[in-house]
Amino acid sequence: MDEFRLIVNELNKPPFSKALTLVTFDEKNAADLLQLVVDVLGEMDTNQNRDVKHTPKEAIVYAIVDFVTVLNYKPAIEDKQQFQTQLNNDDRRTIHSLLYWLLRPQSMPEFKTRAYLARFLRRLDIPQQFITNDPTDPLQKLNNELRALQEAFVGIHRKVSKIRAAEEGVEPSTAIPPTKAALTKAIEQMESEKLQLESSITRIQSKINSEAQFQNLDFKGILDATTRLRRLQEQQLQLQQSFADQTQLLKEAQTRYDVVHRKWRDVHEREASGNQSTPAQIIQRLRDDVMAMKSRKSKLDYEIEEQQKKIGEFRKTMSSDRITEEQVKTKENELIQIRQDIQRLTLVKEGIYKKTDDQLRIFRNQAGAVENKRKANIAQVAEMESELAELNREMHELDGQLGIQGGRPRTQADIKRYMGELQAKTGTYKALKHELQESRSELAVVMRTEEILRSRDDNLADLIQTMEQEKGITGYEQTQGRIEQVSVAKSGIDVDKGATLEVVSQIINQTLNEIKSKKHDLAPMIQELKLRRSTYEEVEGQYMEKKRIWDSVAIGFDTERSKLEYDLDENSNGFSREESQFHLLNNLLLIEEGKIARLQHEKKLLKEGSQDALMGKYSSYKNMLENMNRDKETESRALRKAQKESQADHGTNVAQRQSFLVFKQLLQMKLQTWQKNPEEQGEHNFLKI
Repeated sequence: MDEFRLIVNELNKPPFSKALTLVTFDEKNAADLLQLVVDVLGEMDTNQNRDVKHTPKEAIVYAIVDFVTVLNYKPAIEDKQQFQTQLNNDDRRTIHSLLYWLLRPQSMPEFKTRAYLARFLRRLDIPQQFITNDPTDPLQKLNNELRALQEAFVGIHRKVSKIRAAEEGVEPSTAIPPTKAALTKAIEQMESEKLQLESSITRIQSKINSEAQFQNLDFKGILDATTRLRRLQEQQLQLQQSFADQTQLLKEAQTRYDVVHRKWRDVHEREASGNQSTPAQIIQRLRDDVMAMKSRKSKLDYEIEEQQKKIGEFRKTMSSDRITEEQVKTKENELIQIRQDIQRLTLVKEGIYKKTDDQLRIFRNQAGAVENKRKANIAQVAEMESELAELNREMHELDGQLGIQGGRPRTQADIKRYMGELQAKTGTYKALKHELQESRSELAVVMRTEEILRSRDDNLADLIQTMEQEKGITGYEQTQGRIEQVSVAKSGIDVDKGATLEVVSQIINQTLNEIKSKKHDLAPMIQELKLRRSTYEEVEGQYMEKKRIWDSVAIGFDTERSKLEYDLDENSNGFSREESQFHLLNNLLLIEEGKIARLQHEKKLLKEGSQDALMGKYSSYKNMLENMNRDKETESRALRKAQKESQADHGTNVAQRQSFLVFKQLLQMKLQTWQKNPEEQGEHNFLKI
């Protein structure tokens, strides 16, 4: 009870604020308890926040077990599989113990620190088949780099922790024990609610007892029936909600299964075709998938933000004051007035343009025509220059090919003909250049004429500006000039557009002709395809029917195979246990039989005397072993004594051995000398030193 009371008190405090009582906490089902565990873990690490109703239970349990393992929860560390099984089986005792451990007073800051460090210091779990000793392996490089960064992070975190501890001190605990006043207030509120319920029940019961038509009714039975009905209705609602949640989870699981099955099929096809992926390729594909998911996530976040902005605008519009019809009519009248002003100003602008532009219109048109002609000549010259450069390039390429391929050299007639073509093109170029110079001189004359005309009236610009200000169209002249520039540019663009449209029209006609010819060529194949399509549909129908039958049979076989494998595992484990037990008992039996045989032998020796004595002189194993032990101890003492004597004489013996070695070498030298001088053997005393 104390455990439950602590859990409820901690969950009622910020940041949880669940407003629970012992009764409501006890009535919660397994899913609600798991949601409480997830909420507590989410307070320690925001990445643990999940919705139990819209997430598979296996994923929730796996995440909880993985996270509490990081927090050093002993049941998860000692037997992780059993702890995970208990959570999957909705073991309330296990969930209560976990909540009690997580909500202990003064433990939240420590858990937050562990969760923060675990995000950066957890070791990467690499499958065994991908681990190599090759330092050039990209996976091994990434793993080494990760470990180096983790070590650097540990050092930096320790320094930062020391600095924070020195400057700010230890953070205060977030757990605040409940005060006596708060507990008293809660108890008083519960007692008042209890009194109200009792008075209401008493009033209804007295009313029923006072009326004759309710005298024979069983009030307690009706109350029990209504209570059962209410519970059944609540249970029905819970079942409906659970059915909807399970249906949604089934759809999500089916979607995930389809995705995983598609990935498995792709991997299987690659392996079947011989294109096995390396670890680097697998990591690259995973990175591509992560980048694609991140892009989809950012896109969804942007769309959600836009929708929220629209919703905010709609709410703002709905919350604002309603616009009346009078306000709408006023706005429409203002809009009509503005349009009339725009039309009036447009007419004024056109009138001013006609009055001020009549004198310069002729010269402007002439200048525009000259400028267009000049641009056309420049474009023609540039085109001819590019054509000349292209011809020169082709000529050099042909010369190079003739030189490399061993073709015949140019004859005198070829050179003369080429020179004639070149002179003709040079003449054309000079004529066009002369036209360009004439156009430029004519443009200069026109521009000079315009300057002279403008110089005759120095105040023309001021006059135009004054008139523009009077009419309320300031900047009209500049705007008109820009409009003319745009008009000239537009005319050039229209010409280019016409040429482009001609080219596009030719391409389209050519494409249509090709399509017609291709259609004519493909007509027999299309007819054959139609015939094949009907055959394909029939074959596909047969295939789908057989596939459905195969799937149903395969599911049955898989179920039966799983059951047989389970039975086989159970029988194998039982057989292994029985076999181990058999060998253990057999060895114990042999040991006991040996002991019994030894005791019987000793008993026989004690009864019959020493005729069958052990080793000829012992009547029992005990006497034999004690005597052997004494002999070994005596021998050991003798050996230790000999060792001491050897150690004492070791120095003298070593010196004597060295002397004998020197003496031996001296005798060998004398023997060699004696053998080399055989004439002195009779006179030489070999042993004389």
